[in-house]
Amino acid sequence: MSAHKGRLAVVERQADPARAELSSAINQAARARETLSKCDASIARGRELVSTTENLVESAAAGVEDARHQHAGALSDAIGDNAPLPASSAVEAALRREADAKLALEQAAAGLGRLKQDRHDHELAITLADLAVIAEINKLLAPTIERIVIDAEAAAATLPRALSVLGYLGKLNLVGAGSNIDDREVDDALLAGLSRSEREVGQRAKKVIPAPLEARVRSLSHFGHFAQFNQPPDVQLVARWREACARLRADASAVLPDT
Repeated sequence: MSAHKGRLAVVERQADPARAELSSAINQAARARETLSKCDASIARGRELVSTTENLVESAAAGVEDARHQHAGALSDAIGDNAPLPASSAVEAALRREADAKLALEQAAAGLGRLKQDRHDHELAITLADLAVIAEINKLLAPTIERIVIDAEAAAATLPRALSVLGYLGKLNLVGAGSNIDDREVDDALLAGLSRSEREVGQRAKKVIPAPLEARVRSLSHFGHFAQFNQPPDVQLVARWREACARLRADASAVLPDT
Protein backbone atom coordinates (compact mmCIF):
# COMPACT_ATOMS: atom_id res chain seq x y z
CA MET A 1 0.00 0.00 0.00
CA SER A 2 1.35 3.43 -0.98
CA ALA A 3 1.78 6.17 1.61
CA HIS A 4 -1.09 8.12 0.01
CA LYS A 5 -3.46 5.16 0.13
CA GLY A 6 -2.36 4.49 3.69
CA ARG A 7 -3.26 8.04 4.72
CA LEU A 8 -6.62 7.76 2.97
CA ALA A 9 -7.32 4.52 4.84
CA VAL A 10 -6.54 6.24 8.14
CA VAL A 11 -8.86 9.16 7.26
CA GLU A 12 -11.66 6.73 6.33
CA ARG A 13 -11.24 4.87 9.60
CA GLN A 14 -11.27 8.13 11.55
CA ALA A 15 -14.55 9.10 9.83
CA ASP A 16 -16.21 5.84 10.90
CA PRO A 17 -18.86 6.62 13.59
CA ALA A 18 -17.91 3.50 15.54
CA ARG A 19 -14.28 4.60 15.58
CA ALA A 20 -15.37 8.11 16.61
CA GLU A 21 -17.11 6.60 19.63
CA LEU A 22 -13.99 4.58 20.42
CA SER A 23 -11.84 7.70 20.08
CA SER A 24 -14.12 9.54 22.51
CA ALA A 25 -13.86 6.67 25.01
CA ILE A 26 -10.06 6.61 24.68
CA ASN A 27 -9.90 10.36 25.30
CA GLN A 28 -12.15 10.01 28.33
CA ALA A 29 -9.87 7.31 29.74
CA ALA A 30 -6.85 9.55 29.12
CA ARG A 31 -8.54 12.43 30.94
CA ALA A 32 -9.37 10.14 33.86
CA ARG A 33 -5.70 9.16 34.14
CA GLU A 34 -4.63 12.79 33.91
CA THR A 35 -7.04 13.65 36.75
CA LEU A 36 -5.60 10.85 38.86
CA SER A 37 -2.08 12.07 38.14
CA LYS A 38 -3.01 15.59 39.29
CA CYS A 39 -4.62 14.13 42.41
CA ASP A 40 -1.45 12.19 43.19
CA ALA A 41 0.58 15.39 42.88
CA SER A 42 -1.87 17.14 45.23
CA ILE A 43 -1.61 14.28 47.72
CA ALA A 44 2.18 14.61 47.67
CA ARG A 45 1.89 18.34 48.42
CA GLY A 46 -0.72 17.63 51.09
CA ARG A 47 1.64 15.22 52.84
CA GLU A 48 4.39 17.82 52.75
CA LEU A 49 2.01 20.39 54.24
CA VAL A 50 0.97 18.00 57.03
CA SER A 51 4.60 17.25 57.81
CA THR A 52 5.49 20.95 57.86
CA THR A 53 2.49 21.78 60.05
CA GLU A 54 3.33 18.98 62.47
CA ASN A 55 6.75 20.56 62.88
CA LEU A 56 5.07 23.92 63.53
CA VAL A 57 2.88 22.35 66.23
CA GLU A 58 5.91 20.80 67.90
CA SER A 59 7.78 24.12 67.72
CA ALA A 60 4.78 26.04 69.08
CA ALA A 61 4.38 23.57 71.94
CA ALA A 62 8.04 24.02 72.80
CA GLY A 63 7.50 27.80 72.68
CA VAL A 64 4.63 27.50 75.17
CA GLU A 65 6.81 25.53 77.58
CA ASP A 66 9.60 28.04 77.23
CA ALA A 67 7.25 31.01 77.77
CA ARG A 68 5.73 29.35 80.83
CA HIS A 69 9.17 28.62 82.21
CA GLN A 70 10.31 32.22 81.75
CA HIS A 71 7.04 33.58 83.17
CA ALA A 72 7.36 31.33 86.22
CA GLY A 73 10.88 32.63 86.80
CA ALA A 74 9.71 36.22 86.47
CA LEU A 75 6.86 35.57 88.89
CA SER A 76 9.26 34.01 91.38
CA ASP A 77 11.58 37.01 91.19
CA ALA A 78 8.70 39.49 91.56
CA ILE A 79 7.30 37.70 94.55
CA GLY A 80 10.73 37.53 96.15
CA ASP A 81 11.35 41.22 95.55
CA ASN A 82 7.76 42.16 96.53
CA ALA A 83 7.51 43.77 93.10
CA PRO A 84 4.49 44.01 90.77
CA LEU A 85 3.70 40.68 89.08
CA PRO A 86 4.74 40.42 85.43
CA ALA A 87 2.10 40.21 82.68
CA SER A 88 1.43 36.82 81.11
CA SER A 89 1.24 38.21 77.58
CA ALA A 90 4.21 36.13 76.35
CA VAL A 91 2.56 32.91 77.51
CA GLU A 92 -0.76 33.93 75.98
CA ALA A 93 0.97 34.69 72.68
CA ALA A 94 2.72 31.33 72.72
CA LEU A 95 -0.57 29.56 73.42
CA ARG A 96 -2.22 31.37 70.50
CA ARG A 97 0.62 30.29 68.20
CA GLU A 98 0.21 26.71 69.38
CA ALA A 99 -3.56 26.82 68.87
CA ASP A 100 -3.13 28.28 65.38
CA ALA A 101 -0.59 25.57 64.52
CA LYS A 102 -2.91 22.80 65.77
CA LEU A 103 -5.81 24.22 63.76
CA ALA A 104 -3.60 24.40 60.66
CA LEU A 105 -2.57 20.76 61.19
CA GLU A 106 -6.20 19.70 61.60
CA GLN A 107 -7.14 21.46 58.36
CA ALA A 108 -4.13 20.06 56.46
CA ALA A 109 -4.95 16.52 57.64
CA ALA A 110 -8.60 16.95 56.62
CA GLY A 111 -7.54 18.18 53.18
CA LEU A 112 -5.19 15.23 52.75
CA GLY A 113 -7.95 12.84 53.78
CA ARG A 114 -10.30 14.37 51.20
CA LEU A 115 -7.65 14.02 48.49
CA LYS A 116 -7.17 10.36 49.37
CA GLN A 117 -10.91 9.82 49.17
CA ASP A 118 -10.99 11.59 45.80
CA ARG A 119 -8.18 9.35 44.59
CA HIS A 120 -10.34 6.30 45.17
CA ASP A 121 -13.09 7.92 43.09
CA HIS A 122 -10.58 8.72 40.33
CA GLU A 123 -9.35 5.12 40.28
CA LEU A 124 -12.95 3.96 39.90
CA ALA A 125 -13.43 6.46 37.06
CA ILE A 126 -10.39 5.00 35.28
CA THR A 127 -11.77 1.48 35.65
CA LEU A 128 -15.12 2.54 34.23
CA ALA A 129 -13.41 4.46 31.39
CA ASP A 130 -11.28 1.43 30.51
CA LEU A 131 -14.39 -0.74 30.45
CA ALA A 132 -16.03 1.79 28.15
CA VAL A 133 -13.04 1.55 25.78
CA ILE A 134 -13.31 -2.24 25.77
CA ALA A 135 -17.05 -1.97 25.07
CA GLU A 136 -16.41 0.33 22.09
CA ILE A 137 -13.71 -2.01 20.76
CA ASN A 138 -16.17 -4.89 21.01
CA LYS A 139 -18.76 -2.84 19.11
CA LEU A 140 -16.17 -2.02 16.46
CA LEU A 141 -15.14 -5.66 16.13
CA ALA A 142 -18.73 -6.95 16.12
CA PRO A 143 -19.14 -7.02 12.29
CA THR A 144 -15.83 -8.85 11.90
CA ILE A 145 -16.74 -11.30 14.64
CA GLU A 146 -20.15 -11.82 13.07
CA ARG A 147 -18.53 -12.72 9.74
CA ILE A 148 -16.24 -15.19 11.51
CA VAL A 149 -19.22 -16.73 13.30
CA ILE A 150 -21.14 -17.02 10.03
CA ASP A 151 -18.14 -18.70 8.39
CA ALA A 152 -17.77 -21.04 11.37
CA GLU A 153 -21.48 -21.89 11.35
CA ALA A 154 -21.36 -22.56 7.62
CA ALA A 155 -18.27 -24.73 8.05
CA ALA A 156 -19.89 -26.61 10.92
CA ALA A 157 -22.89 -27.30 8.71
CA THR A 158 -21.04 -28.35 5.56
CA LEU A 159 -17.55 -29.49 6.56
CA PRO A 160 -18.50 -32.88 8.05
CA ARG A 161 -20.39 -33.82 4.86
CA ALA A 162 -17.58 -32.57 2.61
CA LEU A 163 -14.92 -34.34 4.65
CA SER A 164 -16.94 -37.55 4.65
CA VAL A 165 -17.16 -37.48 0.86
CA LEU A 166 -13.47 -36.60 0.45
CA GLY A 167 -12.51 -39.27 2.94
CA TYR A 168 -14.49 -41.82 0.91
CA LEU A 169 -12.97 -40.59 -2.35
CA GLY A 170 -9.52 -40.81 -0.82
CA LYS A 171 -10.23 -44.38 0.29
CA LEU A 172 -11.33 -45.24 -3.24
CA ASN A 173 -8.05 -43.81 -4.57
CA LEU A 174 -9.98 -41.87 -7.19
CA VAL A 175 -7.02 -39.49 -7.33
CA GLY A 176 -4.78 -42.26 -8.64
CA ALA A 177 -2.37 -44.67 -6.93
CA GLY A 178 -3.64 -48.15 -7.78
CA SER A 179 -6.68 -50.23 -6.86
CA ASN A 180 -8.04 -51.78 -3.72
CA ILE A 181 -11.12 -53.92 -3.04
CA ASP A 182 -13.43 -50.92 -3.35
CA ASP A 183 -11.80 -50.07 -6.69
CA ARG A 184 -12.51 -53.52 -8.04
CA GLU A 185 -16.10 -53.25 -6.90
CA VAL A 186 -16.39 -49.96 -8.75
CA ASP A 187 -14.68 -51.57 -11.76
CA ASP A 188 -17.26 -54.36 -11.82
CA ALA A 189 -20.10 -51.94 -11.56
CA LEU A 190 -18.89 -49.40 -14.10
CA LEU A 191 -16.86 -51.43 -16.61
CA ALA A 192 -18.80 -54.67 -16.96
CA GLY A 193 -19.52 -55.56 -20.55
CA LEU A 194 -16.99 -53.11 -22.04
CA SER A 195 -14.31 -54.07 -24.49
CA ARG A 196 -10.60 -54.04 -23.49
CA SER A 197 -10.04 -50.61 -25.07
CA GLU A 198 -13.22 -49.34 -23.50
CA ARG A 199 -12.06 -50.67 -20.10
CA GLU A 200 -8.74 -48.78 -20.46
CA VAL A 201 -10.65 -45.59 -21.22
CA GLY A 202 -12.86 -46.29 -18.21
CA GLN A 203 -9.85 -46.78 -15.93
CA ARG A 204 -8.45 -43.40 -17.00
CA ALA A 205 -11.89 -41.85 -16.50
CA LYS A 206 -11.84 -43.04 -12.88
CA LYS A 207 -9.47 -40.17 -12.12
CA VAL A 208 -12.44 -37.82 -11.86
CA ILE A 209 -10.65 -35.07 -9.86
CA PRO A 210 -8.46 -32.67 -11.91
CA ALA A 211 -4.74 -33.03 -11.29
CA PRO A 212 -4.27 -29.60 -9.59
CA LEU A 213 -6.75 -30.69 -6.90
CA GLU A 214 -5.08 -34.02 -6.15
CA ALA A 215 -2.83 -32.77 -3.34
CA ARG A 216 -5.63 -30.80 -1.76
CA VAL A 217 -8.00 -33.77 -1.85
CA ARG A 218 -5.32 -36.06 -0.44
CA SER A 219 -4.79 -33.61 2.42
CA LEU A 220 -8.48 -33.13 3.14
CA SER A 221 -9.17 -36.85 3.00
CA HIS A 222 -7.04 -37.20 6.15
CA PHE A 223 -9.77 -35.33 8.03
CA GLY A 224 -11.82 -38.54 8.04
CA HIS A 225 -11.80 -38.79 11.84
CA PHE A 226 -11.81 -34.98 12.31
CA ALA A 227 -8.68 -35.16 14.50
CA GLN A 228 -7.60 -31.64 13.58
CA PHE A 229 -10.70 -30.18 15.24
CA ASN A 230 -8.98 -30.93 18.57
CA GLN A 231 -5.77 -29.08 17.72
CA PRO A 232 -4.81 -25.99 19.74
CA PRO A 233 -5.62 -22.53 18.34
CA ASP A 234 -3.38 -20.80 15.83
CA VAL A 235 -0.97 -19.08 18.23
CA GLN A 236 0.26 -16.55 15.67
CA LEU A 237 -3.28 -15.60 14.65
CA VAL A 238 -4.30 -15.17 18.29
CA ALA A 239 -1.20 -13.02 18.88
CA ARG A 240 -2.11 -10.78 15.92
CA TRP A 241 -5.60 -10.28 17.36
CA ARG A 242 -4.20 -9.52 20.80
CA GLU A 243 -1.76 -6.94 19.36
CA ALA A 244 -4.44 -5.32 17.20
CA CYS A 245 -6.83 -5.00 20.15
CA ALA A 246 -4.03 -3.49 22.25
CA ARG A 247 -3.44 -0.90 19.51
CA LEU A 248 -7.15 -0.10 19.42
CA ARG A 249 -7.03 0.72 23.14
CA ALA A 250 -4.75 3.67 22.35
CA ASP A 251 -5.62 4.51 18.74
CA ALA A 252 -9.17 4.39 17.38
CA SER A 253 -7.81 4.46 13.79
CA ALA A 254 -5.67 1.33 14.28
CA VAL A 255 -6.13 -1.43 11.69
CA LEU A 256 -8.56 -4.19 12.66
CA PRO A 257 -7.26 -7.74 13.10
CA ASP A 258 -7.23 -10.01 10.08
CA THR A 259 -9.10 -13.30 10.04
